[in-house]
Amino acid sequence: MQAKPPILASPSLTVEEDGTPVSERFGDVYFSRTDGLEETRHVFLNGIGGPDFWRNKTSLTIAETGFGTGLNFLLTWREWLKTAPDDASLHYISVEGYPLEAEGLKDALTAFPSLKEQAEKLAGHYPLPISGFHHRSFESGRVKLTLLLGEAATMLSRLNASIDAWYLDGFAPSKNPDMWRTEVLEQITRLSHEGTKLATFTAAGFVRRGLNDQGFSMTKVPGFGRKRECLQGVFNGRKEKQHVEKPWFRSPKPLGRGKRIALIGGGVAGCAAAYALRRSGCTPIIVDRHKDLAAEASGNPVGILSPRLTIGDTASGRFHSAAFLRSINAYDQFSADGHDIWLPERGILAMARDEDEKARQQRLVTEHNLPDGFARLVTPEEAEELAGLPAPLGGIWYGLTGGIRPTEICKAFARGIELHQGDVARLEKSPNGWKIFDGTDSMLLETDGVVLTNGAFAGPFLSDAPLTVYANRGQIAYLPANTLPKAPLSFGGYLSPTFNEMRVLGATYDRWADQEDTSWQEVTQEHQDRCLNILEKHQPTLRQTLVDLPLKGRASLRAVTPDRMPLVGPLPLRKAYQRDYADLHHGRKNKVYPEASYLDGLYALTGLGSRGFQTALPSAEFLAAIIAGAPLPLDQEVIEALHPARFILHELRRAPAKTS
Repeated sequence: MQAKPPILASPSLTVEEDGTPVSERFGDVYFSRTDGLEETRHVFLNGIGGPDFWRNKTSLTIAETGFGTGLNFLLTWREWLKTAPDDASLHYISVEGYPLEAEGLKDALTAFPSLKEQAEKLAGHYPLPISGFHHRSFESGRVKLTLLLGEAATMLSRLNASIDAWYLDGFAPSKNPDMWRTEVLEQITRLSHEGTKLATFTAAGFVRRGLNDQGFSMTKVPGFGRKRECLQGVFNGRKEKQHVEKPWFRSPKPLGRGKRIALIGGGVAGCAAAYALRRSGCTPIIVDRHKDLAAEASGNPVGILSPRLTIGDTASGRFHSAAFLRSINAYDQFSADGHDIWLPERGILAMARDEDEKARQQRLVTEHNLPDGFARLVTPEEAEELAGLPAPLGGIWYGLTGGIRPTEICKAFARGIELHQGDVARLEKSPNGWKIFDGTDSMLLETDGVVLTNGAFAGPFLSDAPLTVYANRGQIAYLPANTLPKAPLSFGGYLSPTFNEMRVLGATYDRWADQEDTSWQEVTQEHQDRCLNILEKHQPTLRQTLVDLPLKGRASLRAVTPDRMPLVGPLPLRKAYQRDYADLHHGRKNKVYPEASYLDGLYALTGLGSRGFQTALPSAEFLAAIIAGAPLPLDQEVIEALHPARFILHELRRAPAKTS
């Protein structure tokens, strides 16, 4: 498949003498020359009836076409914060095909000093102009922003949400007709419910007629400034019930905000889930057999945050790209808040190991047109200058990332979260939720819901909903601190920066079939030698300096799935799936299937493999949205690629073997 360049085209911003930002690409202004702030208030906030519209809502979802400078979002955020209930949440979703860069955004917003506080927060978390879903949260999670960067109809088609109000604010229909075409209006309709409000600055007849045809009752009202009219409307609902596509991936009924959720496992999955759930209005409780967090696979003393980028527009590639950027954003915020997350020098060199990998790296960066700050091809000479070691084939320099302190990340996620020590042996459904028992069959606690975040140990809990997850043993070796290179290296294995007078070299990767066999914990000379052999293959000069090393390192079990994607979501009832979807292999497109059957209130967040510190947070934010009943911050194809039922469905889609 030909890759679709993820970096998006610039709107070609210029700021005129009067301070008005203009897109040269479209020949249109971003907001009124007269008073952009009052235009936004008149057309959009007043157009949906705010703040009366949200005054008694505990959850409000507003979606927008055309994020632009973010002015509509910032004013809505400020006014909502003043007038919404204290326990309410705002979900703001905006699609943008030609995003500004952060500096351009800041320059455009200097015209509105009253929004300075919100504008600075937005600019500090604004993503690179890379296509995909970019999720951010503010005000301790009360305000959530999901930016859909890409072509409007495509991005909206991947959205899973129920929208309470729409702002249609693309450039004028005469300047950018693609934003107003039928395919976009159809997606707006799909995502709306009866009573959804809509406001737009335009009064163009084909827009009004198109929205009326889609089920909105549109009304012309006075416009702002020199614009005579604009449109307001409300969605009256569909005449026919819509057929649910892929009901086997349908989200379960949410537990709702305010629920107590147990997280079985205190590694990065459990800690990230606790963080996301608390910011979604739930009360998380971490349950772990150890007295401290990150005592097992998440407890390495140091690691590197190395991206997993792919060629081609795939769900896996989109997930890993967005996860990498989201995690860096969160860790930078933790650092700003005083957590010791990053090792001092930022940047990682991904060495090309052979000519095939060199060609792949060149294709990855050039076809995707990745920005230098994200990924930059480097020559052998540049690579050696960066790393202090030979890199005869060059590589990719990832400047945003670097070495991380895993335990500090877990502590930052779980700050203020209750940790309940106990070795969970079984779960039991109860009228009030789930009871959690230890090995002596003593009940540890009872909660409204449970998330299995205990990695490779998540599989055996329930026979009704087995998880397709297995264990891989990994061992790292500790090397002297004076070892080169100057920068962290990735080369099939990895070599970390210096930390506490040592470096980490990793890692082996072996299936571990029997989790009750605890000998995996033993650090062995065989596996240390295997780590060193990887180093010798790619850095023989460095390997020759490492003689008579003491046997020092660490071993742990990682949770892995067959397709190397995490398992995130509600737990499916296998027998019900086998009954309800037994004939999927026939491919009957018009057949109406029942909705998915799940174990109520039971979820999984596991299978993170060796990339848990970049996939845990976006996975957790997605799961928290399912539990709280919020818009889902990942695109639908990614959701399906993460769904715990996907392996059952793979089996059902294969035609049964013929018998003779």
